[in-house]
Amino acid sequence: MLGLNRTLGVILCWITLMSTGSQAWAVMQEVEQEPPASSQGEIVQVTLFRNTALVTREIPVPPADGDDSNTSREITVGGLPEQLILDSGFAEGNDAVAIRGVRILQEPIDEAQREDVRELETKMQELREEVARLQNQQNVQQQNMRSLDQMVQFTHDASQKDLNRGTIQASALTDLVTFAAEKRAQWSEESFDLNQQIQKTQEELQQTQRRHNQLASGEMKTRYLAKIFIETTGEDPAPIRFSYSVGGCNWSPQYSFEARSDSDKISMRYGAVIQQFSGEDWSNVALTLSTASPSVNAAGPTLTPLRVTAVDPSGQSAGAPADDLGRSQSKGGFGDGQQPQRMPNQMAQQLRAGQAQGDATAMGNAILQNQMKSLRKSQRQLEESVSGQSSQREDVRRNTLLNTLAGQMQEVELLAAARHARGLATDAADEVASQTYPLDSRITLKSRREQQLADIRSAEFTGDLYHVAIPLLSSFAYREAELVNDLDIGLLSGPASMYLDDRFVGMMPLPSTASGQRFWAGFGADGQVRTRRELLDKEETQQGGNQKSTFHYRLVVANFKDQPVDIRLMDRIPLSDQAKQTSVTLGSVDQPLSDNKLYLRIQRPMNLLRWDVTVPAGSHGSDAMDLDYDYTIELDRSQELSVRSPSESSEQLLMDSFGPGMGGMGGMGMGGGVGQ
Repeated sequence: MLGLNRTLGVILCWITLMSTGSQAWAVMQEVEQEPPASSQGEIVQVTLFRNTALVTREIPVPPADGDDSNTSREITVGGLPEQLILDSGFAEGNDAVAIRGVRILQEPIDEAQREDVRELETKMQELREEVARLQNQQNVQQQNMRSLDQMVQFTHDASQKDLNRGTIQASALTDLVTFAAEKRAQWSEESFDLNQQIQKTQEELQQTQRRHNQLASGEMKTRYLAKIFIETTGEDPAPIRFSYSVGGCNWSPQYSFEARSDSDKISMRYGAVIQQFSGEDWSNVALTLSTASPSVNAAGPTLTPLRVTAVDPSGQSAGAPADDLGRSQSKGGFGDGQQPQRMPNQMAQQLRAGQAQGDATAMGNAILQNQMKSLRKSQRQLEESVSGQSSQREDVRRNTLLNTLAGQMQEVELLAAARHARGLATDAADEVASQTYPLDSRITLKSRREQQLADIRSAEFTGDLYHVAIPLLSSFAYREAELVNDLDIGLLSGPASMYLDDRFVGMMPLPSTASGQRFWAGFGADGQVRTRRELLDKEETQQGGNQKSTFHYRLVVANFKDQPVDIRLMDRIPLSDQAKQTSVTLGSVDQPLSDNKLYLRIQRPMNLLRWDVTVPAGSHGSDAMDLDYDYTIELDRSQELSVRSPSESSEQLLMDSFGPGMGGMGGMGMGGGVGQ
């Protein structure tokens, strides 16, 4: 009987092996007929733009089969991220591999078959069971505590009876109390640990539930794969490079400056704040940060004539009809499909009327400034817009819209008052030219919502610290350093953390600064240098038909330090918008004004005053430094002097004209130094 069983077992094994062998043969037949297996390759390089990224993978190419070294085939690249931009994929061949085509496919995934969803459901079940186990353990502990309390209470009642009878056993009672105390301490500690574990497990369960809901709600029900059609010309082909663009990522600059009071060396750390949630991890990649637009048109725009005509105040043409300066000649629109809007005729009439009457046009020119800024922004957006087409019609549409926006900007220049026209420069607040920052070492960036940091460059600049004192605005003097960007890269505008003598002193906005350009860094207020402004005297006289007022001022600077301090002392006198009707003249001054060329070119014509002075150590109280000056205002005696309060638009105009922070160059940042 045993031999029979062995024989049957051998027969069954033989039948099973035969069945398995025939199945394996069928699988082998299918594999031979299928194209090469899907490959995800390795992400080796990423170029991160402001809102997108160009990802490059290296894809291995299997060697050619048999003796035929010239073989056409296709490679399937899987694992492409959810934020993939369709039609952005392209491949680069090499000497052994020629690329014949690339196609990106979009495949819906059956939710019931998604492996990640099933894994999350399994994990949620495990977490629920863990929470239930911990809660059950906690309930057992609570029951033990109640039992212990009942036992202690019972012993207490019994001991009272024994005490009355005089038969109490002190040692047994002491042992019981000690045991109860030890158990209470032990179970209390274990209960605390259980509470922490339950809370942590519940939080993990909630996070897993949210992730599962995202997948199940249909946010990621699509997967992407690419098919690359190649032709190999060698037996050992090298890997090819497959690149594609993804969204869901961006970066912004961040700075840190460190200075010391006793040194002229100022160190800078230039970093990037990166957001990367494209749906794929970038592990140990060569990362390049770029401000360029990957969709910008490679061909430059074409300039067309600007036609003008004379019109009466109602806006009607005085002669033959001519093209409207703001009229678009394209039906395609720009951006969201809307045509750029020209300046309303009513605004133009008000500005012309104000200028004709000799009225001060500060408000009107602020409106012009904002209009110019808006038009320039629209022009940049149009230059960087993605049309999705490459045709002569699209090129004509783009050129037409660019010329339309340029015509509107020239219209603003034609309407601006003469003394304010120079402030309408459209590139005054522009970013530096497109910058590319290859990182020195490889970096890993996970796909997640949290911000991640990367170092771009560390550098050391040379610049002495000095003080800027503006008594009209603050009683403190602020420390600054005038620096030159001697790096081979431009610095983008961004927030900067400022440190002086290993102490954090505050934040400041660093303006865009090109390579070789001057910029200013602020290092906070110095409480040991104080200033004040005093009106000493005012004289009013009449000269012919004019009234004349002379103002005498004193600027006081106190230095409580034990060393001299270099100070850029600032003040201002009124600026007349009606030079013929109202005259403002600077009179005598104790010390000559600064001879700084940039100050004389930019600030002095705006009646801003600057003195470069050195205040000796310990100059305070009666020894404080005084600087006296006076100025005169003369106007018709039938008129009154009016001071215009700055409006929100005027404040914006000042920020655009003088740069952020109002700190550099002695009270006026001038952005990156206006080319100096």
